[in-house]
Amino acid sequence: MEPENKAAINLLKKEAAELNIALNNKQLLLFDGYLTELQHWNKKINITAITETDEIIIKHFIDSLVLVNLGELCGKLADIGSGGGFPGIPLKIAKPELFVVLIESKRKKANFMRHILRKMGLSGVEVFNGRSEEFKQKEYFDCAVSRAFADVQTFWEHARPLLKKGGRALAMKGKNLDREKLFNNFKEKQIGSFTKKTYVLPFQKGLRTLIIMQKCFT
Repeated sequence: MEPENKAAINLLKKEAAELNIALNNKQLLLFDGYLTELQHWNKKINITAITETDEIIIKHFIDSLVLVNLGELCGKLADIGSGGGFPGIPLKIAKPELFVVLIESKRKKANFMRHILRKMGLSGVEVFNGRSEEFKQKEYFDCAVSRAFADVQTFWEHARPLLKKGGRALAMKGKNLDREKLFNNFKEKQIGSFTKKTYVLPFQKGLRTLIIMQKCFT
């Protein structure tokens, strides 16, 4: 079966390979369907401001897939403020063994994600339509991720109660990270460790910073 968006999917395959991520035909077709539905729905409701096909491939799909290697993901993953499903759905496609919960407060975006998951037939992934503080299962996740949910401190405050002891919160930030007020008192916030990694998207599409915070074991 050939992808509907053949040139875009070839670009995705090539750039994923540059990240040492080998996507098989089934996975590429899932991304193809995701791309088609995202662009279709985006004409009716505002899911993403990024609408050009190649921009979606790089700034949504590839930017999400960077976590496959940098994030050391495993077990149960919470995507807080998932929006159109980024990075949670691309990560689920690339790493089917993950159990993913997509947390999104806006009903229209949550409905889109439910639609695309039904369309793909993915299992082991759920949508929670609500705020992260309303999620009842505390200390449940091994990892929590966010791309555009909030500043780092606010994200940590939302993610920490959901994480198991030793769990990690991964904040994906852009070039304006230095404008944020990062914690000066990490240890008092029950952070076991704090690391920062930077990378550049293909075709110079943007500098990104990944902040990794680990919840104390005690």
